[in-house]
Amino acid sequence: MKSRVLRSSTGSLRVGGEELPYRVEWRRVKYPRLEFKSGELLVILPPTCESEGPLLEEKKAWVLEKHRLIKEGLEGAGGGLRLFGEPIRVREGGGLTLDLEKGELVYNPGDEIHLERLRGMLRRRLEERIRGRVEELGGITGLRPSRICIRRQRSKWASCSSSGTLSFNLRMVSLPPRLIDYVVLHELLHLKHPRHDREFWGEVGRFFPDYRDLERELLRYWFSTERWGAWLFGPKASQARAQNPGSGVP
Repeated sequence: MKSRVLRSSTGSLRVGGEELPYRVEWRRVKYPRLEFKSGELLVILPPTCESEGPLLEEKKAWVLEKHRLIKEGLEGAGGGLRLFGEPIRVREGGGLTLDLEKGELVYNPGDEIHLERLRGMLRRRLEERIRGRVEELGGITGLRPSRICIRRQRSKWASCSSSGTLSFNLRMVSLPPRLIDYVVLHELLHLKHPRHDREFWGEVGRFFPDYRDLERELLRYWFSTERWGAWLFGPKASQARAQNPGSGVP
């Protein structure tokens, strides 16, 4: 559960020759941390911490790297919507057609029913992939979730609840199969290791020795979908199209 914001402020940090705005929130947390939400840098501090300065100075290299990856994602590395890692040509039409083999999607951007049907089609394909990987990886690790959900989450690829429910973001359908497999394994291991501690990453590394590279790829894909898939994966499709006019039908 997100802790209540006690007070907040704003500032800016110079990274890579640019001024990066950030927001500071003081919450009832034990440790300070940094987050990027929708491209915005968020500094979260415990009530006893007076200033964000020392934390930002210590983590400046981390902020610079994340900022670079976000810019790459927003620039879209070739641009356009991707499904299961492959580019999809999107065009307007009277009916709804999705052909992954041909890499083509036809839909009516003004028809919300089309969008809901399209999300349903993608949800079923993604769930089939995820359940298959959970079954296979669960057999290897001995870890089984109590429930699997596909949702349209705002800020995470996936999450693991204390009750053993694994929730996966619908926008995972944009990821290549190997990244989908990585996210599934990541969340499965959270059933055993709730925190991102040394033991957790040690087990992740047994399955994916290049997990650091995969984490960077996930960040790129996240902000790429912010630009090119907001109309499909965002909470309000009409609002997302208005904010990202280039991300609907090119």
